[in-house]
Amino acid sequence: MPASRLVPVALGFAALAIAQVSQASSLPDLLSDLAPGLSARVLIRAGEKLSDGTTFAPHNDLTAVFPGATSTTVMVGHELKLGRDGWGGHFTRLELADGKVVSGRKWVGGMQNNCAGTVTPWGTILSGEEYPEAFYPGDRWQQQKAFLTERIGPDHPGASVGWIYEIGVKGLTGAGQQFRRTGLGHFSHESAVVMPDERTVYVTEDFAEAFLYRFVADRPRDLSSGKLSALDATHHRWVPVQDPLNAHIEARDGGATVLRRLEDIQIAPDGSLAIAETGYVTKGPKDHLQGVNDPFGRVLKLDPRTCVLSSLVQGDGKRLANPDNLLFDAQGRLLICEDQFDANLETHGRNEVLRLEKDGSLMRIAEIAGGEPTGPSWLPGGKTLILSIMHEDEGGVVAIEGF
Repeated sequence: MPASRLVPVALGFAALAIAQVSQASSLPDLLSDLAPGLSARVLIRAGEKLSDGTTFAPHNDLTAVFPGATSTTVMVGHELKLGRDGWGGHFTRLELADGKVVSGRKWVGGMQNNCAGTVTPWGTILSGEEYPEAFYPGDRWQQQKAFLTERIGPDHPGASVGWIYEIGVKGLTGAGQQFRRTGLGHFSHESAVVMPDERTVYVTEDFAEAFLYRFVADRPRDLSSGKLSALDATHHRWVPVQDPLNAHIEARDGGATVLRRLEDIQIAPDGSLAIAETGYVTKGPKDHLQGVNDPFGRVLKLDPRTCVLSSLVQGDGKRLANPDNLLFDAQGRLLICEDQFDANLETHGRNEVLRLEKDGSLMRIAEIAGGEPTGPSWLPGGKTLILSIMHEDEGGVVAIEGF
């Protein structure tokens, strides 16, 4: 369903405004501005040595926090290509004490472009692999066209990536701690969220022609089997996906609602789902999606009981553009991380972390010096935000304090 047909909610974009920002007293070089009253420091940078003798890899994305009795475990996913440095997409396990990294080591690897994800209620991580079409033959446009139109079998190179992994955190070693959950579908994964019933998982697809999926496990806390479907928001229903390996084609053929690059998904305090739709613009004469012009994206709201999809916050390029990662705070306010298209960065400035206030305004929490903010999580107590800054082979993880 085109974005223009989405049902508006009470929050109108005309009411949005961004609060003024002033320089904070403590500002690491990964950030260029912070809201008043906040301070920030770097927890770890790309290239720093870890306790196991390896280095903290670049392209750090998802962060997942696991409080302990004397320390806090922070798992960091790295959005790297399969096989890079022998690890490819992988996780680093950091231990924090008194707010500082005291040890770190590589945990699990051998995956492809690990992007966003979630912590399950039972204490594991769901991590999505992006861009399986890169394993199809031909140039970029041939690969994307094949992904959209050709059914594949399990022996196709594209079937080797494009899945969600469930990753365990407990134990002294990462060996045997990752499990490919094929029932959640094969496509360009971005994120997922597990509902309180511990069976229902909503999964987003980061592709120019994207769908929102729902997986219902056969048993609570066990994602090894279940039923997959895709949202048809026009008819307020879920379209069955019988073949998870070809989930995208089955969703399209079943009449699921086409969206433009879905990013993060989070459960709101009222039980609805906030979903980042980052948008898409036709990229040239070879692009199979001609005439698509959605340059700024929006944050969507889905009522899972009624399948009603609406626009929560609309981007305009000035106050909000290309929302990506999302996170709610203890007061139920939504934090939005931007990942702007290159053209938007040139016109409208650097990526920001924004907060949607109760009155509908947008407050700038942080401005990023270079690259994109991603993987936001709260440390225990909800007063410190940890944030990945992903910038080519640089970047790192920062802690923003004072909330």
